[in-house]
Amino acid sequence: MTLLTYSPGKITELRNQIPLTDTQRTALTQYSDIKGSPKQKKQALKQLANVSMPCWLEPGLFIAGDGQVRIQKGVFANHNLTILADADITIGRGVFIGPNAVLCSYELQTQEITAARRGGITIEENAWIGANAVILSGVTIGMGAIVAAGAVVNQPVPSHSVFMGAPAEFKRWVVAK
Repeated sequence: MTLLTYSPGKITELRNQIPLTDTQRTALTQYSDIKGSPKQKKQALKQLANVSMPCWLEPGLFIAGDGQVRIQKGVFANHNLTILADADITIGRGVFIGPNAVLCSYELQTQEITAARRGGITIEENAWIGANAVILSGVTIGMGAIVAAGAVVNQPVPSHSVFMGAPAEFKRWVVAK
């Protein structure tokens, strides 16, 4: 596959670069149908990802690719979460994800930043991912870590740390009060 490119605010263009299977297209349509029953939405979501309920995924969800996507209990993802899974992507228990976030295990370039390594993405439990953040392939976000809004993460984020910027850099440790 060729390198995908992405610039903030161009989620639709990024989504269009990944081909969908008929099953994925049907499931996304069913999940996004505002008239669909909760049961239909739950079934559609299970066709797209390995999901442990309860979790809350707001409208505009997009999941594509051959990698397996696992979403654990208690995950909240705001509007327009884009998951492009060339390799496996795991979202741990209690993770909060802001609107317009992108998790991409394909080769992706955004703001002239590319992934430092190839492979899947793991977001460990109770991490927070800010609005418009981009998580690139081969990254692990540690337990309780915070990725700031607009960050582009191309390296591992240690547990209980705060990363921000493009490319994302360590800013401080999370201190419990």
